[in-house]
Amino acid sequence: MSETTDWTFGGTWPYTPAKHIENLSVLLGDLDLHDVTLVMQDWGGPIGFGYAVENVERVKRLVILNTWPSSSPKACSSRRCSNSSAGLGSARRWCSD
Repeated sequence: MSETTDWTFGGTWPYTPAKHIENLSVLLGDLDLHDVTLVMQDWGGPIGFGYAVENVERVKRLVILNTWPSSSPKACSSRRCSNSSAGLGSARRWCSD
């Protein structure tokens, strides 16, 4: 896991897909957004797919540009992988425990 020092708060923050998914989930949850269109490009793909699979009820559309769904078990919890939704099946199959 890669970490960097956050000089503002004096701590470390892991730069992992799982942490970014968690942060995106908190942000969009706090904003109470629904029918979200996620535009995913490059490294944002694993983050967007991870969020979409876990929050199917909040996501309306995916715009996928030059990216991939993560195949890393650390980027995808079993809860994310067990959700079902039409249109997200191909993203779910990339998640493995």
